[in-house]
Amino acid sequence: MKAKFFFLSIFLSIVCSTVWGSGLEEFQLSKDLLLQARAGLEEFGYTSTEILKKRLSSFTKDLWYEPSGSYLWADKIHNFQEASSNWYDKGWDANSHSNFIEKQTFIVDTLDTQINDEDYPSTYHQKLPYVSMFDDKNFIAVWEDERNGDVDIFAQKMNFNGEPVGSNFEVSEEDFPKDQLLPCVATIGDTAFVVIWKEDFDIYARRFDADLSPLGEVFQVNDEGISSWALSLSCGPNGGFVVAWVDRTGNNIYARRFDSLGNHLGASFKVNEDKGARPHISPSVSVGQSGNFMIVWEDFRNLDSDIYAQRYDSDGDTLGGNIEVSSDSLNEDQYSPSVSLGKNDRFMVTWVDLRSGIEDIFAALFSFHDPSDTTIFRVDSSAASGSREDPWASSDTTGKYMVAWTDDVSTIYTQRFDSLGQPIGSKLTISDPGAFGERHDPTLSTGPSGAFVVGWMDKRNLNYDIYARTVRSDGSPQQGSDFTINDDSSGANQKFPKIATKSDGGFMVVWEDFRNSNSDIYLKRFNSNGEPLGDDFRVNDSSGYIEHGLPDIACDESGNFVVVWQDARGSLDIYGQLFDQLGNLIGQNFKVNADSETDLHRSPSCDMSPSGDFVVVWAAREGTIQNVYGRLFWSDGEDTCFKINDADPEVHDPSPKVSIDTSGNFIVAWKDKRDGQDHIYLQRYNSDGVQIDSNFPVYSDNPDSAQSAPDLDLNKIGEFVVVWIESEKVLAQRYDNSATPIGNNMVVVDNPSSFPENPQVKITDNGYFVVAWTDHRGEGSDIYFQTYLNGSPQGQNQLVNTDTGQALQTSANIDCWGNFLYSVWMDNRIAGHGFDVYFNTVNFKETAVEDEEEKPDLPEEFALYQNYPNPFNPSTKIPFTVHGSQFTVHSPIHTSLKIYNIRGQLVKTLIEEEKSPGDYQVIWDGRNNEGVEVASGIYFYQLRAEDQILTKKMLLLR
Repeated sequence: MKAKFFFLSIFLSIVCSTVWGSGLEEFQLSKDLLLQARAGLEEFGYTSTEILKKRLSSFTKDLWYEPSGSYLWADKIHNFQEASSNWYDKGWDANSHSNFIEKQTFIVDTLDTQINDEDYPSTYHQKLPYVSMFDDKNFIAVWEDERNGDVDIFAQKMNFNGEPVGSNFEVSEEDFPKDQLLPCVATIGDTAFVVIWKEDFDIYARRFDADLSPLGEVFQVNDEGISSWALSLSCGPNGGFVVAWVDRTGNNIYARRFDSLGNHLGASFKVNEDKGARPHISPSVSVGQSGNFMIVWEDFRNLDSDIYAQRYDSDGDTLGGNIEVSSDSLNEDQYSPSVSLGKNDRFMVTWVDLRSGIEDIFAALFSFHDPSDTTIFRVDSSAASGSREDPWASSDTTGKYMVAWTDDVSTIYTQRFDSLGQPIGSKLTISDPGAFGERHDPTLSTGPSGAFVVGWMDKRNLNYDIYARTVRSDGSPQQGSDFTINDDSSGANQKFPKIATKSDGGFMVVWEDFRNSNSDIYLKRFNSNGEPLGDDFRVNDSSGYIEHGLPDIACDESGNFVVVWQDARGSLDIYGQLFDQLGNLIGQNFKVNADSETDLHRSPSCDMSPSGDFVVVWAAREGTIQNVYGRLFWSDGEDTCFKINDADPEVHDPSPKVSIDTSGNFIVAWKDKRDGQDHIYLQRYNSDGVQIDSNFPVYSDNPDSAQSAPDLDLNKIGEFVVVWIESEKVLAQRYDNSATPIGNNMVVVDNPSSFPENPQVKITDNGYFVVAWTDHRGEGSDIYFQTYLNGSPQGQNQLVNTDTGQALQTSANIDCWGNFLYSVWMDNRIAGHGFDVYFNTVNFKETAVEDEEEKPDLPEEFALYQNYPNPFNPSTKIPFTVHGSQFTVHSPIHTSLKIYNIRGQLVKTLIEEEKSPGDYQVIWDGRNNEGVEVASGIYFYQLRAEDQILTKKMLLLR
């Protein structure tokens, strides 16, 4: 009987009265209340709150998947997922604006350019394997895989010798990119198998026959309204199967039965019989040869964590009530249960147990029909060298049981037991003892004869891969060593690029790069022709498994530049590195924030004045408050630090952005909740870092709406534009150099089904500004932009990326040089390459529209034809036509024909004169205006007549 305390019962009555809702906030509240209840109870035998906190944090990561290195907070992922359900609303008709026609847009679309290199061994993470063995001892493995950028469920069939049968394949065959998580697989004899996974907050499944052909389409497992995570799956002898899961709040265990064709047998049902006032997590289900099944889970109903179980007959009816499996005389936690229902419905449950003061593996053997017939024992009786975690139980048809576990996060072991729980032989080392690296999450499946397979996550190659090993029915490993399941070979994820342009049109790009498994900051420089100036190189000088992320970059008039990023080499700080105009290091990495590493610093933003002064701003967590800080560095080596917000905003991520003008004055924008609602606030500073007036909110036509994702940019005289997200729209607001709003808010996105993200803005000195964003109006996502002149939109929204299809283009960053918009973004268009960094340029001035009814006299024929030969060397002919019914031979038209390179720079003017209507051709000899032969490459020829523009491309091969 567990100890009871009067003061504790009073406190718990308060805790239990709290009604937990659905979602991460409610689960976080539940976790916090549980931790409060457990605080200070170690002396009464409870596991320390620190260990409990660590475990509950791992549950949160399962609920809100965070891709490796993404640094995405849960609310951002949530917003993305909520919006994703509406991406494909086709109610908006692109042709509904047919009264408008677009001018020809000069988009330099030689194909978007990939920035990063890919010639290194693969470091894509493969996670959370699950294996199931056929009766013929072949087996199926499934796992989470990020080789396509998003997270997909991959599978591989293997024979018993560890040889692949076919190749890795994607289970869900998604129609558009979306994360699939937490896979499980179960085989049906040697004829078929079923896979389940989590997508958003639902569970989906797909059935396959043994030769990997799908048996029907993907179908939903859970009932509508019962959202889920932490899945478990088991098949019965007739091909029917049972799925168990945790509902989204983490409070209850649910399950549902299916027949062999995937048809559900009734509705979902709740497994735990209490009201779910405290968490119930980590379910495991097993169906026996009789069709009876058992579900076990981790249960906090007694304040500490215990293992509970519920029995069901083959019709899905409960047999008795919930059973506490892990009875102990103390209050220590037991967690991570796994169950297997073996011969004669005798079942084994195994779990992690802290009753001895360390993480150890215990197990219990029960009679399904008489739960009082129980044997509890330690799985490994040898002295522990470290923590033992991740137990997994399986059984064969002869009455033997197998348990696999991780020892000291480095070795995978198994132990066989007879039907009475007595060990058969010694424990078996499954993973290669000569290979170093972390090993996690073993999964175990047994064939009828007792042969079995173990799979696990293995970090011997720096990143996580899926490894496995088979064991014969006599308990000896199959000849050979362990083997890899995933077959990806090269590449890594590259994320969150930023770009800065030089005064000569050259540019630099930085990004997060996972080629070394952990995230580093990489940089690549380009000249004004878009040619690389050297290879990618790492910016951070720290080594080892240290995360570096969310970089930013800025450049001065001379071409010197600075890179900043968040860096975990200490706590979580902001670091920077200076470079000269040739890309040489100036000094070493330096820490930007000046505190003593007591707070968490993230999300840096920087900008640089023409003279070389630069400012960095970032968010800093201090307890439960996020503040915004800045540091101004003058080119003479002096600097000053300052806090930016003048109230303490209780906001999860302020996302500060900074922009500086040619005089060194600067403005900061951030998200702030001081008004009880997320709003965008601004603060102005002079070139000495002295605050000008106080914080002020962005001018809003609807001040009661929530605002997020700010960005801003100043021109050289201090005029500026702020953009942000509000009510699923991108809004923009212009200001003069005294911070007085000019006009009202502008709605930037012209498609109501776009669900835009991450708006970016750049303003020029001649009245233009450009806004770019991630857009979901099509399948996948794309990068769009909109041009404004003196606050008036110039044409409609335009597409930046030139590919078509379902790829994810996201996290764009932009800069302007002359009339050209330089854009970089994350892109997963190449299957198996993860996210790469892509680049393109657009002439943003060529994006005007006019009303078709106002252009009655457009030329009836105006043509530019393909050059020939093409490709060419050394010369080519360019034919074109200037013709129109309103013209006569005596009415010449001003006509120009010019050649541009891929950066949009003028190479050669072939025609700049008045031309009468007619057919023409001109020869280009491959030389520029100075008479110098140009290099091999793709060039554009553009014809203008009156206000009509046509552009084509050609290829010069020397």
